Amino acid sequence: MELPLVVGVDGSHHSLQAVDWAVDEAARYGVPLRLVHASLWERYEGIAPAGGPERPWEQARAEEIVASAAERAHRHRPDVKISAEVLPEDPAAALLRAGLDASGLV
Repeated sequence: MELPLVVGVDGSHHSLQAVDWAVDEAARYGVPLRLVHASLWERYEGIAPAGGPERPWEQARAEEIVASAAERAHRHRPDVKISAEVLPEDPAAALLRAGLDASGLV
């Protein structure tokens, strides 16, 4: 199993530049790209009721951030396998933990 190149995304211009660079690097080395957005939104807004139609605003925003970054990476390099996830954790801690099972961390 190939270890992915992990890149943290927060929706900013700089993080999207990191996605562009990282997807090129993933293609160069033939590894998958894993996009990670970490946020402690659950701590502040609570978990949405199971089966309820409403999602907390921050959860919807976090999901949009990773989905948009994944779409951007896929448009740029459709040959790279891309995964994206939202982690309800402190961003620095989440990225450091994600980097333990990665070929690199951006």
